[in-house]
Amino acid sequence: ARGMVSLTVTLVLALALACACLPVAHEEDTFGRLAWTFETGNNIESNPAIVNTGSTTSIYFGDYAGYVYGIDAVDRKRLWKPVFTNDMVRSSAGVLKIGNDVSLFIMGGDSRLYAINALTGSTIWVFDSGAKIGEYESSTPAVLIASNITLVFFGSVDNNIYAINAATGKAVWHYSTGGPIFSSPKVHNNGTHDIVVIGSDSGYIYALNALTGDLFWSYPTVGNVRGSAAFWTNDTYTSVFIGSNDGYLYVIDAATGFELYSVGTGGPVYSTPVIGTGNSSISGPATIYFGSYDKNVYALDPRTGNQLWNFTTTDYVIANPTVLFQNNSLAVYVGDNSGMFFGMDGHTGKQLWQYRMEGAVWSTAAVLPASPGALLVFGCQCGYLAALKTVL
Repeated sequence: ARGMVSLTVTLVLALALACACLPVAHEEDTFGRLAWTFETGNNIESNPAIVNTGSTTSIYFGDYAGYVYGIDAVDRKRLWKPVFTNDMVRSSAGVLKIGNDVSLFIMGGDSRLYAINALTGSTIWVFDSGAKIGEYESSTPAVLIASNITLVFFGSVDNNIYAINAATGKAVWHYSTGGPIFSSPKVHNNGTHDIVVIGSDSGYIYALNALTGDLFWSYPTVGNVRGSAAFWTNDTYTSVFIGSNDGYLYVIDAATGFELYSVGTGGPVYSTPVIGTGNSSISGPATIYFGSYDKNVYALDPRTGNQLWNFTTTDYVIANPTVLFQNNSLAVYVGDNSGMFFGMDGHTGKQLWQYRMEGAVWSTAAVLPASPGALLVFGCQCGYLAALKTVL
């Protein structure tokens, strides 16, 4: 009987591996918007990371079965056997690329940070935060290359933000926020120091010295802060944009921690704001885009917070918008909880197109260069990674 069980498991695994690149059933694609799919059979919340190593372009992501995948972006073949992390992967991969050497840093649902060789799939080291399994870590690591050390930052449900030595997997410092962390750390140089900004279920936004973990400032909101920060710099200061479950997008001076303004929406803001510009240069007129649980995508003037437009989706928006300048036009792309994926004009908010997926889209689309237009690669709560064409 034991041999029969072993044979059955082997056959099931073999079939799963054989079917992973086969197409899956989709709603009728009248205009040929869907370019390809890669099926894992499990929900994908992880945001794909696309990395070019010179000779190849690869896509990395995790799924709810606890596996981390690396696939070739052209033929979608696996680069290596998926890495098992013992529990659901909601996190996305932080990437360290030095020359053609690439390392991935990703949180497993088992509350461990995994460092993986992106070229071979081998595990370099594992750091255990000690948090209980079942809380489903979702903080995506950030990487900082400093003068004499490379650090990996992540937040944990054990209330701490950690800085880990990327070479050794050992903790350099940690800071307790007083609440579980589902927010992802973001790193920025404020002119004098590298700072790391993160939110916490304590209701606070924190800015810490990235090298020492010393607190620069903290700012209170009225809800859990599970969104992540974006930075925008004008001629005189740098602003931090970050959402809270209290329904507000907060805009804070990165140097002082003072609130510049806040913008209310009708629901929690999990979506990380994205800065878009009116042309291919960062010197163009800037716009801040983000989604809300109130079923809207918003476009704001970052200087004043004035709303430029809003686009009403079918259901709430958790994913971050993807902003793409292409063919002399600016477009914004995002999926919602109903499975609808939208393309919008970045200047007016007018809908360009929509595509219905077979499950909720909580994953943020990554841009894969293609001809005649780019592909948008993202996961969904339907068991596969999808690529949609921006240009037909």
